[in-house]
Amino acid sequence: SYLLAVDKATGDELWKAERPSRTSWASPAVTSIGGRAVVLASGGGTLTAHDAATGKELAALDGLVGNTIPSPTAAGDLVVVGAGENRMKPDPAASARSNCCVRLAATGGGFAFERVWDGKKAISHHASPLVHKGHAYFVTKAGFVHCVELKTGEERYAERLGHECWATPVGAGDHVYFFGKDGLTT
Repeated sequence: SYLLAVDKATGDELWKAERPSRTSWASPAVTSIGGRAVVLASGGGTLTAHDAATGKELAALDGLVGNTIPSPTAAGDLVVVGAGENRMKPDPAASARSNCCVRLAATGGGFAFERVWDGKKAISHHASPLVHKGHAYFVTKAGFVHCVELKTGEERYAERLGHECWATPVGAGDHVYFFGKDGLTT
């Protein structure tokens, strides 16, 4: 398992960061912390942050459950992690806690993830969490949406869409769009 950066113009390898083997279908996400570009990678129970210029691991957060499909979502120095249920060892409470928000904070000479809030009920089976207008949205594959306050994790509402939803929602203007497996957009 590794994280790879390539030059988009030439395809040349810029760096390759070896990683412990972890199950993950999540795409890396890039954000900027204090003017420094950081790559976030989620999978196999761990969230890591890497220096985008070198690939060096800056911080790691272990103890997550089911974070193999949703990609992390960055909002400034906040990172919202999505996670589904662990089918091999079901633990709904641990899965819900893994749908969380952390802060990537500078410490002394490095970085560390600090928990801002843990999820209570929200689960993101396949869709990555959406951050839009100060809220985080989590949707289950069955189409149940949880909207929480980004800074506190306080639930604003929970609602059933009426159709399965595996795709990541999109926020535009004053609306959030959910794309159903059946082709219906809510």
